Amino acid sequence: MIKPFKLRVPNNTLNEIYNKVKKYPLGQYSNMDGWEHGTNLKNLKEISKYWITNLIGRTRKKNKKIF
Repeated sequence: MIKPFKLRVPNNTLNEIYNKVKKYPLGQYSNMDGWEHGTNLKNLKEISKYWITNLIGRTRKKNKKIF
């Protein structure tokens, strides 16, 4: 059985991750189909956007309410 847990990450750490993901030079990768070299550029951009808006963004907002 999976037990839920809470993980607290300081906002300065979240800000560092946010900035690294947001500023990462994704344009240096060519848009290849298939998984030979990992995900394609379109999926990588979608994953990055999801991280920025949903995971990091929501966690930072929750942290502001806690501290």
